[in-house]
Amino acid sequence: MCGIFATLRRDGRDITAEELERGTSALEHRGPDGIGTFREGPVGLGMQRLAIVDVEGGDQPFISDDGQVALVGNGELYESVAMRAWLERRGARFRSHSDIEVALHLYLYDGIEAVARLRGMFGLAIWDGRRRELLAVRDRFGIKPILWHDDGKALHLGSENVAIRAVTGPLEFDRAALGQVLTFGYVPGSATGFEGLHELPPGHVLRAGLDGSVRIDQLVETAFDPDELADAPTLIRETRQALDSSVSHHLLSDVPVGSFLSSGIDSTALVALARKHDNLVTFSVGVEGAVDEAALAAESARALGVEHRFRQLGPSDIFDVLPDAIRHLGPLADPSAVALYHLSALAAEHVKVVLSGEGADELFGGYRIYRQPGTSRPVEVLPAGVRRRIHAAALQQPRERRGRGYALRASSGVEAWYRGNVTITSDELRAALLPDAGWKAPRPRDTLKASWDRSRHLDDVTRMQTVDLDAWLPGDILAKADRASMAHSLEVRVPFLDEEVWSVARRIPARLRLAKGTTKYVLRRSVADLIPEQVTNRRKLGFPVPVTGWLRGERGAGIESRLLEGPLGSMFDPAVVRRVVADHREGRAEHGRLVWTLLVLAVWAEEMTAQDRPSAVVSG
Repeated sequence: MCGIFATLRRDGRDITAEELERGTSALEHRGPDGIGTFREGPVGLGMQRLAIVDVEGGDQPFISDDGQVALVGNGELYESVAMRAWLERRGARFRSHSDIEVALHLYLYDGIEAVARLRGMFGLAIWDGRRRELLAVRDRFGIKPILWHDDGKALHLGSENVAIRAVTGPLEFDRAALGQVLTFGYVPGSATGFEGLHELPPGHVLRAGLDGSVRIDQLVETAFDPDELADAPTLIRETRQALDSSVSHHLLSDVPVGSFLSSGIDSTALVALARKHDNLVTFSVGVEGAVDEAALAAESARALGVEHRFRQLGPSDIFDVLPDAIRHLGPLADPSAVALYHLSALAAEHVKVVLSGEGADELFGGYRIYRQPGTSRPVEVLPAGVRRRIHAAALQQPRERRGRGYALRASSGVEAWYRGNVTITSDELRAALLPDAGWKAPRPRDTLKASWDRSRHLDDVTRMQTVDLDAWLPGDILAKADRASMAHSLEVRVPFLDEEVWSVARRIPARLRLAKGTTKYVLRRSVADLIPEQVTNRRKLGFPVPVTGWLRGERGAGIESRLLEGPLGSMFDPAVVRRVVADHREGRAEHGRLVWTLLVLAVWAEEMTAQDRPSAVVSG
């Protein structure tokens, strides 16, 4: 695991050693074990290394024998041993046992398309001097990030914005992107929160030439393809085999590996499978005022026979660390991200690598919202005119009226009630908060349109999973996992997001993802013999952090002033901000998610502004 940085100048001057080191060393928190650079005229590659595989000999960059091609990479490749042997039979000569060096030789023999299909998590940058071209490629699911910026004079890319901003200097805030945060709680798609700074989409390659050209192409498509003829026993068996293989490969390491352990089935299954191969330490945190995840995780750890470490968090742990956490997390208003920041710090005291259960819900159908199409069917099959009358009648009912919510959801159609579930604010409230036309972000419907369109031939459950796979998974789930963990020089590996596991999960029909009154039916049955019965049947708890209640107390005091007097303040309507905060704090409305999001935006803007001052020490 590393942080990578690359620059391609188009203004006629060579990149300097100081410029390359400045961009690279800004990522030291991602890889404190060493720095490596490659510089040739207008191009430079750099990496900060977290040494996990081939600790002594795996320093980057990797350079071809003729010196024409150089590569730096962030991530892990899980079939590198077999791939290395295959490439050696073709004539490749390796200088290390690093998994990332495999990517260099695969590129030399088979090109970037083959690299994009590697089994692993990665963000790679390649300078091909033969073609005078800089390339960057990202894994299928977007587990590892690549950001890029092109001002016409130079193109810079890196694992985090801090590396690019260390070279470009301050960047303007992207008003439309930050408006999206008020809708979703994160920045979806390729936007980042800064003008001109983009994120390379998962499964895509960026090609940049010295002539100023920039081209982005999709190399790997990730699409569900349910097999309606598939039977449950076969899919259960194949899921178990794929998970066994994935966990085994994800344990590849020359340093000890641990695991996050929550109260749920996903992380418990990973620990049970990993336990068959090696001993490992597990980690969890509990949050005051929420379901006691730590106690439930400790119970699972005892049943599995693993050493367990946990830490209890209270309001001060969430709010007092917010500036440090948000500096790394970015404008990501998921309260669980701050708890994950603490969890990563705990794990980093003991190991460099942990397994984690991200991706299981999106692939196997784990969210309760996926059950909505089944419960709404009696209304959805009615004629459109009847549905409209039901919807209009429900709107006239008091909010507390039993059945009102169901009638509204069932009569709205899957796209509308899905958007209502995943958005923080209505279009109207967001427009009132942000009257400046520059803040007008795309409507949620337009933001998610491409995902709905590409899945139009599928059932409603699979369509929701497709949207989550495209937007929620890379924009929130994987972003917070990467940023929170790498802030503490910790590598998080996600065995559910694996090529073999995906090849099975994508074929499971909706009737077997949701069956017998439960979610993730096939996954639950595939690991039922491995984990305690109480975990198999436990309701999904998520990673709850009760900020809504805390914000009604002393922790919510002064939020409106902090926002309005900060770097973003002039862009908000002061009266609307004060009303939203007051209505929540005084119990007139439930705006907890929105008030937390406003706080995160205020803190993030403060930290970025401070970071851009000449006297600031670049970090995070």
